Amino acid sequence: DWLGFFAQGNYTKDALSAYGMAGFSSITYTHQNFFLAGKPKFEADPISAMQFKAGVMYDLGGAMSMLSAIPVIGKVGDQAKVFVNVGNVEKVPILDNVIDDNNGTISTDPLNETFTSLEAGLKLRSDDGSMWGNVNFYNTQWKDRNQVKYVASGSSDGADAMVFLTGVGQSHQGVELEGNAQLSDMVSLVGSASFGTWQHDGDASGTYKNYDTGEQAKYDYALDGLRIGDQPQWSVVLGPTLTPMEGAKVQALWGKYARHFAAWGPSSREYDGTDADADRNQSWETPGYSKVDLHAYYDLNVSGYDLTLFLHVFNALDAVYVQDA
Repeated sequence: DWLGFFAQGNYTKDALSAYGMAGFSSITYTHQNFFLAGKPKFEADPISAMQFKAGVMYDLGGAMSMLSAIPVIGKVGDQAKVFVNVGNVEKVPILDNVIDDNNGTISTDPLNETFTSLEAGLKLRSDDGSMWGNVNFYNTQWKDRNQVKYVASGSSDGADAMVFLTGVGQSHQGVELEGNAQLSDMVSLVGSASFGTWQHDGDASGTYKNYDTGEQAKYDYALDGLRIGDQPQWSVVLGPTLTPMEGAKVQALWGKYARHFAAWGPSSREYDGTDADADRNQSWETPGYSKVDLHAYYDLNVSGYDLTLFLHVFNALDAVYVQDA
């Protein structure tokens, strides 16, 4: 059962604009097992969560016009705005961390996930709209995050067991840049870049559950300082967009990706909470790679209906790289 509300408002005066948002949600998890005699039903107590977000933007006008000294793209500084956004959000745990659907056990004190975010940046735009650019810094701190890891159970059917992690802390911070320059009626140049540092903040605990045998065990995991895996933390994408005729676009994007770490495995990070020799080595950092993607679009009108045909060729040059590890 879900119950919630939110309120938001904004304020604008001259060069200043601001907004605020507050929300509340309450969730009650219920589980009924139709495979047991009597079809027992289990209901947890309601779990509540709050969300707050606010931001402010200030129009600097032509304060960045000194960029006009840069050839070709300097006019991007004709208009400039700065902004700051902050937020504090609670997220209720998933059902599996509240009710054990194997035996109906209900957690007595499930913790909400929380994250606090700070974002600040600069928006630039030319007077004629042909060029724009954004620079953005972000810092997000996760607390008590819940995650699920799959491990080999050793059963004859090869089924996996699961480790339910609680108390995971993570830090995500970095800078992002993006921009577009319309160089002519037919040619524009787009680009983006992201440079981040994402890592675990503190160790975590987890409960191993084997649903075939009913086995459960608690472990501590050495995660403090471990880089977060499964996605490149650095990336640069650049390429032209061609408009050879009205309604048609062709785009080629070159991307460079780096600082991509492998996901960690529970069995290699277990420790007893006081073990000075716990494995705190970083996960494998996969080799950086680059690839080219091609995109084509064509807009047309058929019997009064707007249609878009598109074609995508990903990794057009057939680069070989490690995507998951």
